[in-house]
Amino acid sequence: MNKETNVYKTSKHILTYLENTKKESSTKAILAQLRNSINKDLGENIESLAFIFSMIPEDKLGTGKNLNYYEQTILTTLQLYAIYQQGVDRSVIYRNEDFPYKSLGQSLRSLRNPEDKSANKSVDLRFNSLISSPNYRMLEYRLRQIIKLLKAKSEEQVDFFSLSNDLYAYLLGDVNPIRIKWARDYYWNITR
Repeated sequence: MNKETNVYKTSKHILTYLENTKKESSTKAILAQLRNSINKDLGENIESLAFIFSMIPEDKLGTGKNLNYYEQTILTTLQLYAIYQQGVDRSVIYRNEDFPYKSLGQSLRSLRNPEDKSANKSVDLRFNSLISSPNYRMLEYRLRQIIKLLKAKSEEQVDFFSLSNDLYAYLLGDVNPIRIKWARDYYWNITR
């Protein structure tokens, strides 16, 4: 099964561009604008939106007064990447030819410590809160929090391309399969 949907390919194209140019001042400005666009009204977000609109396929551009699901997915993915990449020289994007897809649950599993059950409880509570988010806005908020935690506690790479697929599916109403996939990959014990 080919998991490379349009939103996957678009996020891969944009993030690869950002990754390859991350040392350039123009890209640093874009990443700062993306971070600063979090929780802002669309009208206060013009620079980020201009970048996104210039990078997504024309047939995916919305026509209404709000972002369509495709645009919202790309914006959220880029904001999360901008948070995770900030102040880091190495690549934070997961890429592996042999295992091309990695769910968010797999990345977040690195936060669990088999030696410290009490620390796991705290991380598990955050993860459970994330996957039980009642709506997309709350999911975005909790994703930002857990991405910041992952950045502080780990050097784990994130498959932002697959994450964009999952976010798009979530927005389209395919919530439970995403929750199950993330939970399965997060709780699966590799050492059993």
